[in-house]
Amino acid sequence: MVLDPCRHPATHSTEASGVPMSADAWLFQVARSLVMDMPTRPAVRVAAYRMLAGLMPIRAIPHVTDPYGRPGTAIALTSGTQRQAAG
Repeated sequence: MVLDPCRHPATHSTEASGVPMSADAWLFQVARSLVMDMPTRPAVRVAAYRMLAGLMPIRAIPHVTDPYGRPGTAIALTSGTQRQAAG
């Protein structure tokens, strides 16, 4: 499924390039922004992670390190030939 840009306007860099993306990829980008880029409350982050867990092409990547050297678990979306990750 590809989202109609007229009904789902680009926000927070989703579809900013004008290239259509699947619904799962769009949801992944929006949830990634909620978790990583926005000053959201913990309950919002929890809801975003729960939504991400329900996406079919999502997988967990354990034992990763962020740019600050902190250990954690990343999540990745594999869609076609493009892989996106958040952690």
